Amino acid sequence: MCTPRSTARGPAGVLPEGAVADARAYFPVPDEAGQRYWTTFLDHSEQTALTCRNAIDTRSARLYRTAGEEMRRTYFSHRTVFNWTEMSTD
Repeated sequence: MCTPRSTARGPAGVLPEGAVADARAYFPVPDEAGQRYWTTFLDHSEQTALTCRNAIDTRSARLYRTAGEEMRRTYFSHRTVFNWTEMSTD
């Protein structure tokens, strides 16, 4: 789930929070509903990454459990984006 700070970087050496910022700046979704779903997914992802980081930094079991719950929420917001793309493609 959460990894220690020294190894918490993605393949390009980017921290998860930075990857979310990059995704926000990449492009707007050319559909109001799709943009709303995408933004919700990014919001959930960012919050989960921050909670994970705080859990690791403070060694808090409570925050670690909260991060797990937030990851579950992020999964469902991702599914909403994915389902939208499936319905919106020709």
